[in-house]
Amino acid sequence: MARKSLVNESMGEWLDCTGHMYMEIDRNLVVTFANAALKARFGSPGARECYRYLCGAEEKCEGCAVDGILQGTFCGHTDLTCRDRQDQRVFLHSTGAPIKDEAGSIVGAGVLMMDVSRTHRMEEMVRESHQRYQQLVDRLPDLVFSLDPLGRFTFVNSQCQEMLACSSRQVIGKSLWDFIESEDNAIARTLLTAGSGKVWDRELGIRDAGGVQKHVHMRVNPRFDNQGNLLGFEGVMRDRTAQWELEQEVQVCQASLSESQHRYWSLVEEIPDIVFDLDASGRFAFVSPRTEEFLGYSPLSMQGTPLYQYVAPEERPLFEGFLALQPGEVWDGETALVDAQGNRKWVRIRCKTSLNTSGEVTGFEGVMADKTERKNLEEELEASRKVLLGKMHLIDELRVRRADWEKSRAIEEHAAELAHELKQPLTVIGGFVHRMAKKLGIYQGLGPDKQPECYYVIMKEVKRLEGMLRDLVNLTKPETLHLERVALKPLIEDVIRIGEESRREKNLKLELDFSDEVQDAYLDPARFQHVLRNMVTNAVEASPRNETIGITVGLFVPDVEAPAACDAEIERYIQIKIRNTGKPIPPRALEQIFDPFYTTKKQGTGIGLALVKKIIEKHHGSVSVQSDDKGTIFTLQIPLAPTENSTNASQIKVADTDTVPDSAVSAPAGETHGSNGVEVRSRRYMV
Repeated sequence: MARKSLVNESMGEWLDCTGHMYMEIDRNLVVTFANAALKARFGSPGARECYRYLCGAEEKCEGCAVDGILQGTFCGHTDLTCRDRQDQRVFLHSTGAPIKDEAGSIVGAGVLMMDVSRTHRMEEMVRESHQRYQQLVDRLPDLVFSLDPLGRFTFVNSQCQEMLACSSRQVIGKSLWDFIESEDNAIARTLLTAGSGKVWDRELGIRDAGGVQKHVHMRVNPRFDNQGNLLGFEGVMRDRTAQWELEQEVQVCQASLSESQHRYWSLVEEIPDIVFDLDASGRFAFVSPRTEEFLGYSPLSMQGTPLYQYVAPEERPLFEGFLALQPGEVWDGETALVDAQGNRKWVRIRCKTSLNTSGEVTGFEGVMADKTERKNLEEELEASRKVLLGKMHLIDELRVRRADWEKSRAIEEHAAELAHELKQPLTVIGGFVHRMAKKLGIYQGLGPDKQPECYYVIMKEVKRLEGMLRDLVNLTKPETLHLERVALKPLIEDVIRIGEESRREKNLKLELDFSDEVQDAYLDPARFQHVLRNMVTNAVEASPRNETIGITVGLFVPDVEAPAACDAEIERYIQIKIRNTGKPIPPRALEQIFDPFYTTKKQGTGIGLALVKKIIEKHHGSVSVQSDDKGTIFTLQIPLAPTENSTNASQIKVADTDTVPDSAVSAPAGETHGSNGVEVRSRRYMV
């Protein structure tokens, strides 16, 4: 049986012209017809179900209105939320009706739809605006309210609970006068007579639902219609209880202010210091009576005169910035004043600006304290200090002279020993030379195979003599160091490579820890290498076979407990530690280990460590030693940056190293020792 369409051709054209959308759906919810307006908005239905076509859903909408039409249980209006072909959300208002065949059976449904998206969005905006307004009103700290023409509450915000101690539901319908204190009731009723365009503004007392008294400030605006009829009132109520109580306290304080001022001026006149006020130009507007006793001028004679006039001439430049003092700043300084008899009086002045209610500087106010006696004591103390320093310098000079005398005496005492040491190798050299001269050309008893051994003995003894002579000369003769900026790590690595053969003979390993914080140092490279060669050689000689020698290089920052060897003006040092695991050094030997010519070795001269100490101290550094059952540690410390006395390091005269050629220098045997200190590790490798 043919299905009757609800829309004929002319009706469809009319719907297209109006922009309304229309579709027909069979009993399977498949869209069988869509007008041009619907297709333009959602595209061609393509034999899809209505929920797929309009909503992009996979299942039938919950509570489907079309389904109710097909079942004959619903026919009317409904609202739909759909997605158009641009995937934009669309709100539609639909009106549906069943489609019947000739027999009157429902075979489908026709749905007319109107786009109400704009209206829906406007309604949402209105709801959101109302919510925001309500939230804003509720967040106000004041009670916002509306009254009808008889003064009964018609609206209150959330502050009602705090202000009136009851909920908004309990307040609505009640009269404002139910909360007004009886003594203020007559004033409150004048609100009813407020005219158009006028704001009723009063402060009065109320009592909340809990009986608590409060003081509030009310501003109420009456509302009228176009004919001038009173519609009601809108107002704000602010709790001023705390402020009102404070104002009452202020009134009490003001009552006692004049009495306090009287006591203040009495106190000013009695205190030992001079209290003063200056105008903006620095002239006295007030000065306490104490000034007459201190300077010999009466307060009356000083009024209108500048403070500058009483300052000693040599101290006046200090007051050039006095009048430029800014609000919040305090001028605090000591200066000399000249009294009426021309005597100098020392005072400490503390002064600040005086401001008016607008924050403008109107003058200065301050206090002068007499410091004349203390200043005289300081001058006497300074004179005594200079005398004491002179005596201390004299003592230091005598100490240096004594040290030089003891050093000369030690050299004299060592002369015999040195002569004996030189005599033995010279005798050996002489004997071999005599034999070689006697046998020259004959070789009887001295074959060619023996000649290299003789040469070796001669060179060895000569080299030992050169070393002793060089150390003795370097220890005793003033010379010149050439300080320069040097990369420290390559310098240390060169020393390590030079001593590699001696370590290999005892199968020793050398562990180097070098901190990344240390890069360059200001030192004499040749003399500092001599120090390091001496230290490493000592460690090698003291170490048992198959052990490890450690060298740690890092930074050292002295603290308040730093030893006296650290210069107070030097903030950071480069610290080098040379560690060996040899036998501990006896405590008595540790005390003398840096003394010239002191040695515990059979063939030692006692010059090596004394020379090390001299070179390090010339670098403004220090050397120390620590020894126990775990081993011995040398600690060398030199400044990381040039000191005040070595700003131009290349021109500083310290010691001359040209006395003995570098080719003749070999590290003399010395004692091993060490010291405690801070270890800074970052990279480690074995050599």
